[in-house]
Amino acid sequence: MRIAAGASGPCPAICSAICSANRRGMLLDLYVQKARARPVSVHSLCIAAMVPPTTALRWIYKLLACGLVERRRCERDLRVVHIELTGRGMTAIEAHFASTQAS
Repeated sequence: MRIAAGASGPCPAICSAICSANRRGMLLDLYVQKARARPVSVHSLCIAAMVPPTTALRWIYKLLACGLVERRRCERDLRVVHIELTGRGMTAIEAHFASTQAS
């Protein structure tokens, strides 16, 4: 399944990021919260993934490396980091929705 392609072709982590149920939970949480204009903390994503924080952080780094998400420091509390879907991430998750509805 080819979901999104960059200048050098598809990022292998995109497909695996969306196909894994736990990672899909992270992306869905980001998608919903972006639609609501609410920030999502790294801590919240770790909970959404239902895995140990070290595993969730590894997935977040893979999503960052593929350009699906970006990190932003919380303006009120610099200890908190928010994760947000990028345009590429939105496109990838919406393509995934479209492909699952077509099946």
